[in-house]
Amino acid sequence: MNRVIFYLSFMLIANAIKAQTTNHGIDVNWYQTPKAAATITGAISSMNSVGGSVANAMVVKSNGTVVIFYRQGGQNKWTQSADGGNTWTSPGTLYAPAANGLTTISADIDQSDNIYITWKSGDFSLGFAKYNGVSWVTTNTINTITQTAADTVQFSQITLDRKNRIHLMWQQGNHQNYSSGIKSTCWYARSTDNGNNFNIAQISDNSLANYHAAFPVADFGGTSSDTLMIAWRENVNGCGSSMPSMCSSNGWNWDVKARITYDGGATWNPVFILEGSGINNSDDDQWDPNLIVDKNGIIHAFYHVYHNITLPDYNANIIYKYSVNGGNTWSIPIQISTTNVRSHLIKTAYDFSNNFVWCIWKDEMDFGNITNNPQADLKTVYIQNTGTPFIGSQEFITDHGSSEVAFHNFKVGDDGIMRATYNISKIQGKGDTILYTQRSLLTTGASEILVSDIAKLYPNPTTHQINIVLNDNYINETYVIKIYNSQGQLIDERKHNSTPIQLNTSGVYFVEISNVKSRQIHKVIRQ
Repeated sequence: MNRVIFYLSFMLIANAIKAQTTNHGIDVNWYQTPKAAATITGAISSMNSVGGSVANAMVVKSNGTVVIFYRQGGQNKWTQSADGGNTWTSPGTLYAPAANGLTTISADIDQSDNIYITWKSGDFSLGFAKYNGVSWVTTNTINTITQTAADTVQFSQITLDRKNRIHLMWQQGNHQNYSSGIKSTCWYARSTDNGNNFNIAQISDNSLANYHAAFPVADFGGTSSDTLMIAWRENVNGCGSSMPSMCSSNGWNWDVKARITYDGGATWNPVFILEGSGINNSDDDQWDPNLIVDKNGIIHAFYHVYHNITLPDYNANIIYKYSVNGGNTWSIPIQISTTNVRSHLIKTAYDFSNNFVWCIWKDEMDFGNITNNPQADLKTVYIQNTGTPFIGSQEFITDHGSSEVAFHNFKVGDDGIMRATYNISKIQGKGDTILYTQRSLLTTGASEILVSDIAKLYPNPTTHQINIVLNDNYINETYVIKIYNSQGQLIDERKHNSTPIQLNTSGVYFVEISNVKSRQIHKVIRQ
């Protein structure tokens, strides 16, 4: 029996669902009970709690050992597991300046299992260190070019490409400070000599007064290309108020902006708008992008949309765009989250071995049912794109009922296993336990084997309807049947029965017959 993955059309989006308080369950491919990676002792408090990082803070060694960085009270810590999260041990002594850093740590790993980290070491500096598995062999401090009271280091992230160039990106200034003349900016530094020297450049536009730029991100871990891109969000109407309605009826108007380099980060092309209207206040807010450049040089960009004049927005969406030609042209925006469900706060991970791109977000299907608690769980999709994207079905990673997950982080190792960490928000986003979960292998997961003999469909082609008959070996099992049109939109879903399925218009359809153990896909033509 051949094991195959079938990818439905690139517009696959689940049907709209209404907010509810019942548990939705965890996708069968993920741990049904997460593992505890780190736990506090004693009662939780602001100084006795644990939390993850907004930036990438997990790495996976070539042997499958996962290493995570987290914050406990005012200290940074790290821990590792070599057995799928069942047991956790110390990787060694964390570099002392990093342990005492002013912010959480961002981390990445090279092809030789060297670990690289960065953190805020001072108001106007980033710390950098490299760990070779035994000791910290390279350390550095990167001082910012501009140093004013309103220009302190905030968010920072590190990524290494497959030429071992080190890329740092960070935000200076508080994007929530709306005092006159204040703006946050985005910066970049590159090292080509193992972290001994860094060249710094501002990547956000310095000519726009009072226009906050925030959260520059990119993941270059899967590419050897010299064509790279960094994206961030920018307040394009320069609203100087913490209340968006004070600026205009349509609020702040954030857009996603970006810059592209064609020489590996030595120089950068001008800033451009990846998504948004520029200074026009009529469009929605595009927020907090994430970005991956894959092994083929395809640029994958994700962001979420808050709809205008809607506070809070109960229908925030996750959007995917891609470029196959180095950012010269872009696909149309593709919504990958569920309609009418508040979906935001994206993270991404790249599976280099199998060329899968993962996008993960907070799904708040219960948002608004409990005051001040969005009841967020984690949802993900995988994408394979070599020119035409194929997007898998949405998968719930967590199900914590009325609790909210926070500080989610993800990484795929050379083994192709997708891994995740997060905590339950209890005090200002922090919790009492760092939780860990992982997925079965996407290409060989025993619970997701595609077989060819579950059922017969006839007639095919058809002029109006199809019949489905289970084969003898599967007749006593329960299956769900889903019918998708050629755009990947779900048009019908039912438990298996003998009722013929009506196809009302001509075209190509995909019929998926599945349960937790097996799956079969049929392409059907309606003439």
